[in-house]
Amino acid sequence: MMKRQPPPSNEFTSGSRLRPLAWEKGNHRVAQLNISLPRGKVATLEFDGQAEVFVTNHEVLFKPFFQKGVLDFEGVRRMPLDGYEFLRTLYDRLFLTGYSVTWKWVNHSPKSDFSMKSRM
Repeated sequence: MMKRQPPPSNEFTSGSRLRPLAWEKGNHRVAQLNISLPRGKVATLEFDGQAEVFVTNHEVLFKPFFQKGVLDFEGVRRMPLDGYEFLRTLYDRLFLTGYSVTWKWVNHSPKSDFSMKSRM
């Protein structure tokens, strides 16, 4: 019996929800958005898909999005319960409104010292 080979690290599973593939045991990847703010500050929003938790260091910037959701290009309102779809839609919205946004995959769990946690 042949062993299945893992896909490239940035590949997703198919289905209605995008989920990152973690092939190695103990591999814990977290999606992270970094938004550059004035005076050299950075607002960070992390989504841990395994624990289904959002963590941020800038509650004021993200709170309206968590409460009202974000409209995607198809006109569907994405809420935090949508996980990666919410994060992808938020990235698109912030980028199109002029924010300098970067998306990273981080191989650790969310930082515990961040101020806002939203359990799905």
